[in-house]
Amino acid sequence: MPFSFLSSLTPSPHHPLPGPSSNLVLSHARKNMIMSVRGNHDISALSVSKGTKAVKPHQRDKYAWVEDITDDDVRYLESLPCTISAVVGGEKYTIVHAGILPGEPLSGQKVEDMTTMRLIHSPSSGVWETTEDDEKGVPWGGVYKGEEGTVIFGHDARRGLQEYDHAVGLDTGCVYGRSITAVRIGGGDREFISVQCEKEDGYAPVKGKRVECGQIE
Repeated sequence: MPFSFLSSLTPSPHHPLPGPSSNLVLSHARKNMIMSVRGNHDISALSVSKGTKAVKPHQRDKYAWVEDITDDDVRYLESLPCTISAVVGGEKYTIVHAGILPGEPLSGQKVEDMTTMRLIHSPSSGVWETTEDDEKGVPWGGVYKGEEGTVIFGHDARRGLQEYDHAVGLDTGCVYGRSITAVRIGGGDREFISVQCEKEDGYAPVKGKRVECGQIE
């Protein structure tokens, strides 16, 4: 399977420079036809570039980089799917930015959930729903039973590397000064490759308290 990105290719509105050359990363991915899935910050960037998202005065610096996005980059971001599915080494894999609701087919998943979810809970209806409440929510990957094969996802730097039977979370917090992680698939066992962030204190302030995989605090 070709190399794929599963994190947003564009900066967060809360920290506009998650790396030293965000626009170059976007351009490189487009020019080299690197497969990628759409993330929440990509959606935000598209909205700002099209004028459908208002930028408040105190956000101007945060979105200044959008002025450098080319028309080709915009079209590339618009073309990104929310999921990529493939069979590698006889095993099915699904790549998504944030996650999928267990028990729901891909055709029934919501874009907002696939690009923003971290935790889920099951209210009285018995159906899984997303939640941001650490008290009642659990990481979705620990509940997922493999309906869409092994799911590889990001978006959850607080929990770092997450390994479940049918899901792998790769956001290890490079933007916060930790590391960037990839996984090699198709050879049986999962092989992880990590590179430490070159900037010790990262490119953004740490948000929230770090928790261990599957542990809610």
